[in-house]
Amino acid sequence: MDKKIYSSLIENATLNVRTWQRVTACVLISNLILVIYLVSADRSEKTIVVPPGLKEEFWIKGNEVSPLYIEQMAKYFFQLLLTYNKKNVQGQYNDFLHYMRPEKYGAMKAVLMSDVDRITRNELGSAFYPMKSTVSKMRAEVEGEQVGIVGDKVVSRKIKKYFMLFNYQNGNLTIEAYSEVGQ
Repeated sequence: MDKKIYSSLIENATLNVRTWQRVTACVLISNLILVIYLVSADRSEKTIVVPPGLKEEFWIKGNEVSPLYIEQMAKYFFQLLLTYNKKNVQGQYNDFLHYMRPEKYGAMKAVLMSDVDRITRNELGSAFYPMKSTVSKMRAEVEGEQVGIVGDKVVSRKIKKYFMLFNYQNGNLTIEAYSEVGQ
């Protein structure tokens, strides 16, 4: 074999090896950059919800929720608790109890069921009309007019303010506590 041909083949093979080494180095560097990006990237989801009847969207991201979500849920729960009559109070309170924190469920059920007996026995009713609400983190305050009804007659109209404390973890919204403000 001719020495020139042999040298040319060795040179060509060396060039191919160096080219593939460079390509491998580029692929290795790009993979390292990709790994660094994946490790440092924020992989949490932020779900934006626009339910019917609302003009503004609210969001949920990990264990955080938007203040509008807390406000809307507080209004809903106060409607369950404060707008009732003797025929629907049992169902309203049962719906409310589904959202109580498990550790507080038993005590709250006892209180609400004694209220059900009193409401049914005395033919009581109530209507709550929210007028203003404020939210601070997981605490909502709702102010509104509460109308007291006995039988078919309105017996009271008062402006009252209530607060509700929430907890949101792993996609579950629970109620920690609620009460009338100023009691």
